[in-house]
Amino acid sequence: MVGAVRLPTGAHQRAAGTAVVTDLLILRRREPWRAPDPVAWEQSRLTDLDGAQVPVNEYLLDHPDAVLGRLAAARGAYAADDLVVHADGNINAPS
Repeated sequence: MVGAVRLPTGAHQRAAGTAVVTDLLILRRREPWRAPDPVAWEQSRLTDLDGAQVPVNEYLLDHPDAVLGRLAAARGAYAADDLVVHADGNINAPS
């Protein structure tokens, strides 16, 4: 994995009508002679967000600059304490 970016909840609301959290993963095929990078991205850790324990990907915890907003726990489609990302600005503003 070269890198990852987590988009704010609702980043696709205007175009697709969905409020899901989206992760963009940038992957590159590793050369046969190169050892795997020790980047943690396949596991999650329970993290305290807004008084709830929420699983968050290790890469995003180690690279908070890759999250475009603020991680939080909120009522979601699948759980009472679902992971959401609150945008720092208006993500639905026309570009």
